[in-house]
Amino acid sequence: MKLFLKKYLKLKLKIQYYDYLYYTLNSSIISDYKYDQLCMMLKKLEKENKFEEKLKYTNYNFKKNNFSYLPEIEHKTPMLSLLSGSSIKDFLKYDKMLKKRFFIFNDIEYFCDLKIDGLAISLIYHNGILSHAVTRGNGYSGENVTINIMTISNIPIVLSSPEIPKILDVRGEIYIKKKDFLLLNKISSLHKKKNFSNPRNIASGSLRQKDPEIARKRKLQFIAYSCNFFNSSLNLEKHDKNLFLLKKWGFSICKIFSICKTIHDVIQFYQMVTKIRLDLNYEIDGIVIKVNSKILQKKIGYVEKAPKWAYALKFFSHSVETKVIGIHFSIGRTGLITPIAFLKPVFISGVLIKKVTLYNKKKILELKLHIGDIVKVYRAGDVIPKIEKVLLKKRSITVQKIIFPYYCNICHTKIIYLEQEGLMYCPAGFFCQAQNEKRLLHFVSKNGLYMPGLGLKIIKKLLKKGCVKTPDDFYKLNIQSFEKISGIGIILTKKILNSINSSKIVMLNKFIYALGIFLVGKVVSKNLANFFGSVRNFLNSNYTILCQIEGIGHNIATSIILFLKSKENLKIIYFLKKKLCISSFFSNSFYMKDFSKIWIYQKKFVLSGKFLTMSKEKICTIIEKYGGIVKSYISKNINFLIIGLKYGQKFKQAKSLKITILSEKEFFNNLLKKNVI
Repeated sequence: MKLFLKKYLKLKLKIQYYDYLYYTLNSSIISDYKYDQLCMMLKKLEKENKFEEKLKYTNYNFKKNNFSYLPEIEHKTPMLSLLSGSSIKDFLKYDKMLKKRFFIFNDIEYFCDLKIDGLAISLIYHNGILSHAVTRGNGYSGENVTINIMTISNIPIVLSSPEIPKILDVRGEIYIKKKDFLLLNKISSLHKKKNFSNPRNIASGSLRQKDPEIARKRKLQFIAYSCNFFNSSLNLEKHDKNLFLLKKWGFSICKIFSICKTIHDVIQFYQMVTKIRLDLNYEIDGIVIKVNSKILQKKIGYVEKAPKWAYALKFFSHSVETKVIGIHFSIGRTGLITPIAFLKPVFISGVLIKKVTLYNKKKILELKLHIGDIVKVYRAGDVIPKIEKVLLKKRSITVQKIIFPYYCNICHTKIIYLEQEGLMYCPAGFFCQAQNEKRLLHFVSKNGLYMPGLGLKIIKKLLKKGCVKTPDDFYKLNIQSFEKISGIGIILTKKILNSINSSKIVMLNKFIYALGIFLVGKVVSKNLANFFGSVRNFLNSNYTILCQIEGIGHNIATSIILFLKSKENLKIIYFLKKKLCISSFFSNSFYMKDFSKIWIYQKKFVLSGKFLTMSKEKICTIIEKYGGIVKSYISKNINFLIIGLKYGQKFKQAKSLKITILSEKEFFNNLLKKNVI
């Protein structure tokens, strides 16, 4: 069971990270297909091991608010994700499951249309007038983008019909046409600006602009795919009738759709769309299949993150032939060396692809890749460029074998090879110039020692002037150090020095993480802090002891030992040990024994308002530190609402659900009474 739980938690953390990138940063580093596979693996583990409900995965807790100046608005009904698959076989399983679970003996009538690659939006109309437009956000609340939405020509501002409900919520997709996307990238290239990677990024970025003229110039489009009526006598029985009513009221709906009476009709529609996909004037990544009957939709219901009556059947990206013209070995922050293949530029789905990440030595050997080879390249999930295969039949006699480096081309340290994983890295750490910039930035980051004000630009200037070479040098800086650097005044200097001073009190797990040891992330850092309890114990560790710790195997243990064997690294750590107050909650065995007795343990909290004692983020850290769970929305499962100044709607919702409401003062008094802080 322990092995299964370890595998489960590791997989869960992976998915949480990808959710954070997608929903918070509007970025994607993994294909939809790969993401769906991970989710399926997680569900399979849950099913096989009959995990308790509290352990089961939901991604809403990780869809944190976007870093934006835009105000937030709560959705009238949640904007959920879709169940999905990438093959007809997956959809057949889904259809079989529906029929079996809900005792449906006849063919289900499905409504099928296109899954457009854009940004989901909710348009709220009060008495037929557009009052606000909200992005998906965390599913329960999103950003108010009304001003920019009003610049989109095919979104009606006023609806004139006696049938219009008092409150109408129209859901749809904001997208950009292929020709407009290519034109924008051409203009960006002319002005020597960075190109947009995909149409979704343009839609997302345009709606977050402060100047609505930018959104207007980008010629965004809107397609409606569903609606909700409030305070209305309208009660249409079928999804397609709702859509046709929206069309009548002036909304654009997808012109390519099918009302499928049988499974065979759905498959035919999918195959037809696959053929015409490249001829469409907008990007799509699959089709959406919905149960057409609203009565049956209601009966089928929802899982926590998606309606069970809708399914996204996705495509594999099409591939294009091009030539590999060179290989470059890039050195990352941890010293990991990543091979990058440079290609003869080629367009795939409207994006110019010039290079592809090959991940590791193992991948190159699997592909049997040579410089000069003709390869097939595709965009996984229509996002990440990848080499599908090498066309060996087209290989010429002029190709060259790839020579893997033995020494780092920057600091000339011997490269370490992890043969089983195919990984290679430079162990020089802070003394490798290629790593140092990013390592220093990592050291002062939020998850490290956190020194607000010290960004990459300032670190580069400090490095250039020789003021900083290794992390211990941050604590040697003074006002005179910054006088040498242009663009940094006395106010910023004092802010930086204050943040350096504040960082001197730090938890052991954050200190270990800040060191940037290869293969040691946040989870491993916590496990190390939990096990050792002090810097001294950590420094006295050996390979055998490290391998006893949860989540640490041969490669991580070897990486830690190599890091701690370096005299230069030890010199930095001993200096920092003297300068900093490094504490560990985990070093007190009393808490480890009686953790479950703390009143916060496994209770669910929501925060609302402005807090005076400490920031929301720090309160969340305290709650999570003692086994509590922080949620962003009110539901009947919430145990406590903590309110500060200017609290919002969450207070009324909590009161109506009889949830315990604590003021900021009451929360901290409870902590002190129970000896938690």
